[in-house]
Amino acid sequence: IIHQGIHKFVIPYLVDRKRIDWPAVSDKTLDLAKRQFAFSKALKYRQPGVAKSHHDDYCILTEHDRGEDVPTETIDKIYSEVVDCLNGSVFQKEIIPFVEGQKGYYAEKNLSHKYEGAQISAVADLIFTRQSGNIAIVDWKYEQDYSFGDHKHQVALYGWILQHSWNIRKPELIELYEVQLREGRIVRHDFNASVMEELEDLMFQSIHEIRSLCEDHKYENQNINDFEFARSGNSC
Repeated sequence: IIHQGIHKFVIPYLVDRKRIDWPAVSDKTLDLAKRQFAFSKALKYRQPGVAKSHHDDYCILTEHDRGEDVPTETIDKIYSEVVDCLNGSVFQKEIIPFVEGQKGYYAEKNLSHKYEGAQISAVADLIFTRQSGNIAIVDWKYEQDYSFGDHKHQVALYGWILQHSWNIRKPELIELYEVQLREGRIVRHDFNASVMEELEDLMFQSIHEIRSLCEDHKYENQNINDFEFARSGNSC
């Protein structure tokens, strides 16, 4: 929800170089959250022809899909956290100054490029051009799980796809940032030939591991018992 609020209601102010109306941003984001909850509760995602890509209200909550109720206090806590984040001084006074006054903003930008015969796709939270001419990629993080360290591989992948698909001359012209919204922490990750080489090794290994397990990739030909359980709740 916070990602969507930034994308839909904050970035347009930055593009137009206007002063941000924070109460309006907060109200619109909260309204979106409530509409999405109502959409899920009414099971509208089961209706024929309803597609996520064409519907801002689209949302599926596991509890609703199982026929369960979501406690009111749980939802109220989420709404409160959304408002606190967007209205908080950390976001408004520490993070927004970092991204405002730039040019060429792209929010929730779809990126894609082929590698080893596989289509590598990602969605970057924010891309913009800095005054120096470098391209910056920003990845918003609200809740941080430190069990696997930071997200350097994730943002490096965004940089890798961007360099190849946008034909950027060298990786050093791309700046990668992980922004912790709750803490106001802005972490810049290295992006150079060494990082690219490490990332490509990881991609190569991952792609061929997937192929060795999935063969023709068709779901109907897979046996769930051939696969291990994920070692972490963070794993897809």
